[in-house]
Amino acid sequence: MSTWHLPEMQRFHLSSGLAVWLLDRQDLPVVSVTLAFPEGANEDRPGLQGTAHLTGITLDSGTVTRSALDISGAIERLGSSLRFHAGHDGTTVGLTSLVRNFQPSLEILGDILAHAAFPDTELERKRTQHLTSIAQQKDRASTIASWAFHRLAYGTSHPYGTDVGGTEESVRRIRHENTAGYHERHLTPDSCTAIVIGPVRESECRALFQEILAPWNTRRQHPIASSAPPPETRPGLFLIDRPGSAQAEIRMGHPSLRRNSPDFFPVIILNRVLGGQFSSRLNANLRERRGFTYGAWSSFGLGKLGGPFLAGTAVNTADTGAAIGEMAGEIDGMSKGNMTAEELSFATEGIAGNFALMFETPAQVAGVLQNIVFYGLGEEYYATYLDTLRGVTLDQVNIAATKYLTTEQMTLVVVGDAGKIAPLLSTRGGVTPTGLDQLGL
Repeated sequence: MSTWHLPEMQRFHLSSGLAVWLLDRQDLPVVSVTLAFPEGANEDRPGLQGTAHLTGITLDSGTVTRSALDISGAIERLGSSLRFHAGHDGTTVGLTSLVRNFQPSLEILGDILAHAAFPDTELERKRTQHLTSIAQQKDRASTIASWAFHRLAYGTSHPYGTDVGGTEESVRRIRHENTAGYHERHLTPDSCTAIVIGPVRESECRALFQEILAPWNTRRQHPIASSAPPPETRPGLFLIDRPGSAQAEIRMGHPSLRRNSPDFFPVIILNRVLGGQFSSRLNANLRERRGFTYGAWSSFGLGKLGGPFLAGTAVNTADTGAAIGEMAGEIDGMSKGNMTAEELSFATEGIAGNFALMFETPAQVAGVLQNIVFYGLGEEYYATYLDTLRGVTLDQVNIAATKYLTTEQMTLVVVGDAGKIAPLLSTRGGVTPTGLDQLGL
């Protein structure tokens, strides 16, 4: 039996409901605080996708008593850093500080959490920057393929059908009351777990947090959502024209399982064999044997609401039809339960060998603990991780492959020069021309 445990933690709650997980590491020169909120873009309201993201990037743009320049200047003088990130499944707010400057840095973060003002001028500035970023991303074939796949696989009403950052149209609709409202409803202490890593004793941490974060005392007024409308999946082959493109971006997949599924371990093993490592079946075929690409891959999104299985690559335009056939063939083969015992052993030990690398830095440790918060994994989840992984049988993996890989139900997106690609796809049945505008993106 593998013996491994998370570093010893002190756990306590503040009167505001904030949960604190403290890893007292006296060997570190800095203190890292990660506030993990189990709500993110999944909570964006219809037509206002991007609210969680815009709230996050505008959070430090001013409070009742501090301007954006006041905040950035003070943080820079202290040698500290603030970070904000909204994903689909959760939001994180982070602070890293030198030990000697932890208290004043925490005071700034506390002011932001309690009194974020979202000034109109700063909101407009951030909105303009974000809209520019969206426009720039639309010039990338890989982004076009990803956005189109998610919209076609999930539809407009499911959170995973729209990128975390929203669309140009939805971002333009977001107003001060939307960001301020998101902050008040979702970034509350009683929904938050603070992960603190550094040379801080429990008594000191408890006293500082209780005093400095006392004004941050809003309460969650709603249950955390655990469901969403079912995906409106559109199987079939969709071609997005990118005139003059020398390559074709290919994405194929469908909605799949949740992160906390009991099939998680069989699925990560099968994915490693299929497309999750350099020696995977997809890469060995399309790169090594066929010479179609520099790399082919697959992944399981494993989100809170059932992320997608997705395989992808970029190939020369002339190889598009053949590459799609080879990808579908490899996925079909795996779905028939044809993994070998040798592949199982190699993949399992590869995952096990990378396990310790997840805990090398404070940021990585915080990321692991953050997953526990976001996905309700249980505090002993990682203590049994290696034993559970190595206990997976070949039958379990092959059953999972049959269950979660179904090519006839897959959405296939190709982005490239349609005039040259369409004739290469004639043998695959109907091809539907589309574009980001037609998909509402």
